[in-house]
Amino acid sequence: MNQKGTKEPDPRGRLLGLTVFVLGVVLLLFVFYAAYAELTGSAMGQLSRPASGGPDMGLVLSLVLKAIFLFVLGYLASAVASRGIGLYQAARGEQAE
Repeated sequence: MNQKGTKEPDPRGRLLGLTVFVLGVVLLLFVFYAAYAELTGSAMGQLSRPASGGPDMGLVLSLVLKAIFLFVLGYLASAVASRGIGLYQAARGEQAE
């Protein structure tokens, strides 16, 4: 530690932080792709043209559960990306504001 109270830069920590950040971004891209594939899939088409008795509640429940699952995956992926940025900043020797 130097006299100002900040740490010296850590190259391995910076690499680890960037790696975790990139992993979070890749996970976010996967979640967006999965959501797009689900929205353009056949389930949404079946829901938009219901049978004469109304929409199939099993299909509706399935879509709601998939939406909740995708939301949780997106939240976790953004948390991973945020953690990567935190690791990178800590390795650079910056103090938190």
